[in-house]
Amino acid sequence: RQKPPSVMVWVRVTSDGKKAPIIFVEEGVKIDQAVYLHLLSEEVVPWVQREYPTALLLFQQDGAPSHTSKLVQSFCTDMFADFWSKDLWPPSSPDLNPMDFGILSILETRVCSKSWPSVEILKKKLIQTWASLSEEEIPACVASTVRRLKAVVEAKEGY
Repeated sequence: RQKPPSVMVWVRVTSDGKKAPIIFVEEGVKIDQAVYLHLLSEEVVPWVQREYPTALLLFQQDGAPSHTSKLVQSFCTDMFADFWSKDLWPPSSPDLNPMDFGILSILETRVCSKSWPSVEILKKKLIQTWASLSEEEIPACVASTVRRLKAVVEAKEGY
């Protein structure tokens, strides 16, 4: 039996509901420190500067190894007005990451509920679905994150 087509996507959103264009990671590419730094410098920073030229934004990422290297942490500290370093983010906490528990979950539910005949068709469906995410859904996921983080603090990190 043939494995259904799959792709790796890289997405980013802001708490006010904006979403940057979806990026497809080429098959076989591992997101290591070098690839991640390239994505940050060539995709994230220019997009942020274009969309929010005067805003002081908080940049948050998860604890993936490519995100936590000294070089990446230093880059993020230098490039973003406010940055949550790896020391501020609980390890193994997808329930505290709006991308993991919310936004990508929505995308997966809407796209992956059926099998697609080819990678090209899957990519088209992902692009369509990503574009159709409303500007209300994203802030709702972020607001849920804030509630979840407050609950962790109230539980004295015993979540």
